[in-house]
Amino acid sequence: MVMKDPTTRRSRGFGFITFGDPASVDKVLAHGTHELDGKKIDPKVAFPRRAHPKMVTRTKKIFVGGLSAPTTLEDVKSYFEQFGPVSTS
Repeated sequence: MVMKDPTTRRSRGFGFITFGDPASVDKVLAHGTHELDGKKIDPKVAFPRRAHPKMVTRTKKIFVGGLSAPTTLEDVKSYFEQFGPVSTS
């Protein structure tokens, strides 16, 4: 999901990807530098808001920061599918 401003409907420059397998998150993080639409993006492990990061051991979700304004959900999904199947739920 690409987060959008509720008023303007423009991208807020970040989003989340949920994979079908936690091993895909490890592949993303091991890849090093990522670039999408000519802009460097910064994927990180996504932790639930109320959870303590040290208590979460395996997650299927990543936070992606640094997205350009015209980047769509399909652009993000297409890029990250190279690391494993992306869940739509």
